[in-house]
Amino acid sequence: MWNQGRLDWNEFAKSAAGFALGIGAYWLVVRFLNQLDINAPEIQTLLWFGVTLLGVALLNGNFFRWQLLDQLVAVGVLAGIGWLLFRTGG
Repeated sequence: MWNQGRLDWNEFAKSAAGFALGIGAYWLVVRFLNQLDINAPEIQTLLWFGVTLLGVALLNGNFFRWQLLDQLVAVGVLAGIGWLLFRTGG
């Protein structure tokens, strides 16, 4: 969004749109998580950040440039989040 100390308005607009879409999606997801009786903010936060990080990596294509070990660790992190969700009763 910043290019050589100057604001790139095109990138700014993309960033703002992505943020607006992301926060809107977050509000909807929290609603559905609550309907599934997943009310612990720790689990909601872990789940949201895990999916967001992997989603960004997938959408910009970087995930596929990661080494296999790094890809496996990312998938393992998401699996760990799922494990915690199950074990703590979310």
